Amino acid sequence: MYPIKPLLLLVFSLFLLGCGNKESVDVKTKDIQVKAFVTDFSYLIDEQGSGLIEVNVTLREDDYLDSVLYLVGGEYLSASYNGSTSVTLIEETRNKGVIPSPVGLLPVSDAMNHFSYNAQIATDGGTGDLTITLHRQDGSQIPMTIGLLKPIELISPELGSEYTEYQDIELKWADSFWLDTTLGLKSFLSCSRYSLENTNSRGDVEVSSIIELPDDGYHLFSVSDLVTISRNKFEAENYGYENNECSLNIWLERNRRVSLAETFSKKSFLIMSQGKQIYGTVKLSN
Repeated sequence: MYPIKPLLLLVFSLFLLGCGNKESVDVKTKDIQVKAFVTDFSYLIDEQGSGLIEVNVTLREDDYLDSVLYLVGGEYLSASYNGSTSVTLIEETRNKGVIPSPVGLLPVSDAMNHFSYNAQIATDGGTGDLTITLHRQDGSQIPMTIGLLKPIELISPELGSEYTEYQDIELKWADSFWLDTTLGLKSFLSCSRYSLENTNSRGDVEVSSIIELPDDGYHLFSVSDLVTISRNKFEAENYGYENNECSLNIWLERNRRVSLAETFSKKSFLIMSQGKQIYGTVKLSN
């Protein structure tokens, strides 16, 4: 009969090796799982009319272990805007440190680190194409291209408006150029509070809600639904409202997803995102 601790250590060591990372040169292109996220910050265009795009890419081997790939042997990722401006994606490592094991704490070696590749690229604030290219050791270049999203053009409401607790807000925005976009709505309500047990204890309490919408240009947003979440939290935490005025922030995020399955593994995709902020004030009833 095997001693328990050495057996557990052997099993755990095999787990570490199995779930470790892998060098990119050992994996064929069709077996690479690409997850690429592109965020367009054109809503923050400065006075010169320039914009900014952030790119984040993770690579895995498309097998039952989903081993994380790190680029070696001269392989790298680049990103370009409209075929001109080009930058190289920089490797970033996460999850360094120690992890628990059946025999205590073991150091997390490079074999357990997670790699992602990131870059920022300047734009002229207009439309165009963003291309991410995987450069392989054999000299081949595999491009992944997606069109920049049309900025969300808000029709209503006016920014900075004031609302009542039971009011519905008509959100209207112009149609997207693309027909396959979706919309996420994230709402945040921040209210000042004090503790009913200690009136000197004060601060802000924020609650939030996230829903998915069709990108069809219209949504009726219920203020009372978010206020109800806030009131429930205040009651549960034994808080009182410092005043009857709360800050409301609504974030619309337009997304477009493109499959990369023709070149890479069937799980591969590229997502382009772009947002619009709506802010205002909510007056609570007594």
